[in-house]
Amino acid sequence: VVSSVLYNCSLQAALAIDIMDRNLYERANDCRWWALTSAFREVLDQSGDVEEQQRQQLEVILTGINRLYTVYHNLLIFDRTAKIIAVSNQTYSNLVGKTLQAAWVMPTLGLHDSQGYCVSAFEPTELYAGRHTSIYAAAIPPLNCATAAVGGVAIVFDSTPQLRAMLLDALPRNRRSEERRVGKECRSRW
Repeated sequence: VVSSVLYNCSLQAALAIDIMDRNLYERANDCRWWALTSAFREVLDQSGDVEEQQRQQLEVILTGINRLYTVYHNLLIFDRTAKIIAVSNQTYSNLVGKTLQAAWVMPTLGLHDSQGYCVSAFEPTELYAGRHTSIYAAAIPPLNCATAAVGGVAIVFDSTPQLRAMLLDALPRNRRSEERRVGKECRSRW
């Protein structure tokens, strides 16, 4: 009986890891895809500062993406100097104009092709209200396809509800497709 329970537990743990792995890999795909957005490239490829109207245009695009992809807490665009140009979550509009200092920023700006991406450590960040999360980022290439990035796009994973949902998906279910509970509730229901 103990061996059977341990085997079932190891299967559930493997399933949880697979679900999380696949989900997080999609974050890498998203940031790489959005980094190729022509509007981002056009605005950042110009010399000089981004005008307010251009910044608002970028934020409209970011906000539209964020409405469709609710697994993100925020999306942001930064220029070649790591200065934040636009955000999707207006709670963080105070960060526009500030320079990113995180360890993942410079490696992102150093990427030379559309297949590369960077991911932060799972750690607290001001981009997620001081909570733990992972940030995925990709370089925005210039319009002329030169090697130096003109900026980057970063996506702030909404880790608190998303990781919870992934792990709940991996919990065993009873015959009525209800999740099995842990602790006192488990004894009373089973």
